[in-house]
Amino acid sequence: CITLDRIDEKYYEEILNNDEQLKEWKALFNVEVENIEDLEKEKSLVLDTKFFDSNFKDKLLSEFDDIDEECDGVLINSENFGALNLLQERYKEQVKTVYIDPPYNTGNDGFLYNDSYQHSSWMSFMFDRLNLSRNLMKEEGIIFSQIDEKEQLNLRMLKNAIFKEENFINTIAIKSSTPSGTKTAHKNKTIIKTKDYINVYKKNNDIELEPQYVSREKWDNHYSLYLEKINGEYTFFKLIDKLAEAGYQYNKLEDINPQDESIRKFIVENQEKIIRLQSHKNKELDLISREQYPDKVYEHIVDNELRGLYFNGQVVTQIKQGIKEIIVNKKLKPYWSILLCDFWNDLDFQNTQNEGIVSFPNGKKPEALIYRLINLSNNPQIVMDYFAGSGTTPAVAHKLNKKYIAIEMGEYFDKLTLKRMKYTLFGNSGGITSQKNGGMFKYFRLES
Repeated sequence: CITLDRIDEKYYEEILNNDEQLKEWKALFNVEVENIEDLEKEKSLVLDTKFFDSNFKDKLLSEFDDIDEECDGVLINSENFGALNLLQERYKEQVKTVYIDPPYNTGNDGFLYNDSYQHSSWMSFMFDRLNLSRNLMKEEGIIFSQIDEKEQLNLRMLKNAIFKEENFINTIAIKSSTPSGTKTAHKNKTIIKTKDYINVYKKNNDIELEPQYVSREKWDNHYSLYLEKINGEYTFFKLIDKLAEAGYQYNKLEDINPQDESIRKFIVENQEKIIRLQSHKNKELDLISREQYPDKVYEHIVDNELRGLYFNGQVVTQIKQGIKEIIVNKKLKPYWSILLCDFWNDLDFQNTQNEGIVSFPNGKKPEALIYRLINLSNNPQIVMDYFAGSGTTPAVAHKLNKKYIAIEMGEYFDKLTLKRMKYTLFGNSGGITSQKNGGMFKYFRLES
């Protein structure tokens, strides 16, 4: 599958004469192509070489110096044990990040694998696949495995055996549902499940994680001041007064909602002026500030570079240090944020039905979750998912400009996984803000 922006226009005449390809473009993207000019205008259309004969394919692919290197990813329609065996030689120790969402073994969650294995059969099934995938991981690789409480402990035992207990990093608890509907019918007999777990292991070597952040829901009252430089002199104001000047009427700081869009913009625009004063451990700067600049802001400058501001011995801390680019409501924007740890309750699992423009009830994970895990694993070059389902992992990896390997055995591969990736290349797949349109991936099927 290749977008037209990667195809030489000398092939356009032949493409225009392929009725099957034109029909798919109309069905998938609602784009009607009638002439060469239409092709030139719609450079993000995704050509699928399955509609063309081998002569055309050979000519087209010969245009690429290294088809493997220039491919963004690989999709495999196969039972994953066979596919993982096939990949052993080609991808040995090349994969940095693995995410899997295997069958939970609950008997009722709709996976096409037999999802009601006895514990021992399920463990054998998982052991084989985890073992094979470990061989494909870099020494500094990381694996995320999502599961619920039914097999959580068994999965931990398996991964302790395969990846070693000392390579366990942590378990992330994620809020994956809400207590509503039929789920609450037996609330007087059980405690309703609303969470899943993600077990996180490294392969061997120490890894550098990229800390992740979540937007603040409440105002931190320590940030109560507004510091402005006027005519070369620093002046302190109460933040509440500056907000009033800007048209915001708050009686107290606790009333401020940092996630409100207009307040978010105010914070971002004034991130160097909204401040707090706090103590610090640099005794030399403390002394300089108190004795040489009493009741004045001291600018600590080293090699013509401002290294910090101090006032009466305290350091001026700008809200700027807490501004991070994060996803809220599926949009990537700068927010005033706080460090995310091992409990994630901010992801929306209830409204994923339109992500990818494909339907996968009870199994589709939010793109924001995969986006966060890929970023957490610190710039992976290759991301792998061998329980790919509707294709959330390869879709997000593609948007983040990461190479990907995705394996899915289901008969729905064409209607869901492959279709979603075509939408992703075209650039209208929903989910997180698309950061990359266009591209090329290959897909194939294995008979088992």
